[in-house]
Amino acid sequence: MTLDSDASSAVAWLHRLFTIDRADVRMVAAVHGIEVQQPLSLSNRVSLLPLAAAPDSPNLRMLARRYQGYPWSMIDVASAMLPVIAIFDLGSCMASSDWDADKMVHDSAYAAILDAVRAFTLTDSGAPVVGNSWTDFVDPTLTIAEFGRVWMVARFEGSPSQAPPVKVDTEAIAWAERYFQMSGSLRRSIDVALDRLNLARRRRTPGDQAIDSGICLEALLGDESPQELAYKLRLRAALLLGTTLDERKKIRQVVRDLYELRSKVVHGRARWPTDAVSDAQCAARGLEICTQALRAIVRRNEQPDFAAWELMGGPLDAPDAG
Repeated sequence: MTLDSDASSAVAWLHRLFTIDRADVRMVAAVHGIEVQQPLSLSNRVSLLPLAAAPDSPNLRMLARRYQGYPWSMIDVASAMLPVIAIFDLGSCMASSDWDADKMVHDSAYAAILDAVRAFTLTDSGAPVVGNSWTDFVDPTLTIAEFGRVWMVARFEGSPSQAPPVKVDTEAIAWAERYFQMSGSLRRSIDVALDRLNLARRRRTPGDQAIDSGICLEALLGDESPQELAYKLRLRAALLLGTTLDERKKIRQVVRDLYELRSKVVHGRARWPTDAVSDAQCAARGLEICTQALRAIVRRNEQPDFAAWELMGGPLDAPDAG
């Protein structure tokens, strides 16, 4: 403070610091795999901003230097490399020594950011992940009083997607808002499937994609009984997504092929160079079925009664695979 102002101003700042017992705080996270052109706010209280538009702080400048070098400048940086900044305002927080209460508030904010990022997996090829995160005082003069920088490192599995980031447009936001509008229990029930689809899209080999796609379908279409699981997944995917007998046959075959590839990889059967093209096509079709099934359930906003569907030959209402 004395370097940025005179001695008397620094002393006044220090006296003010000792009198503060409440301050506005926000959680901030770097998000990889999406692109926004301007700040936007989602209904779950998470805001997404381009890196250049994010509120300045020592932590943000430290993150930016990884992409831009020092000093901090936005010139000559490929925008596709830059993370998007997610912010969750925690509001006015009182100084506390209750570690458990503080952790609950922190975890709740982090979960909201995870949900916001997870929701964009419902786009055609989205596989965004949450990178490093931290908390900031809204008042930058309070951040100066912190000793050092404290980060929470990225906790996602695998590596970020090598594909171009998904542009957060009107359609992407619409899918995210559908996800937020689902009941909490239903949303939590499909999170495993969403996370596995996200991971499958970031996998490098068709075999690994097939493994994660299989887990996605099991989480989405399976039940507590492991009997005839592969058969049930083929049937339920066909009933959920197909509107004609021919469509259902094709969907059933895609899921069958996906599980055959998954089984070959899990049981260690060698894959030859001549299998590369067919394996890649099989995995791509499986990923598409996972995407359609997740979207269909999100659109319905309810968990289908698959056991009843099997008896009736499909849902009473018309399937929606959009």
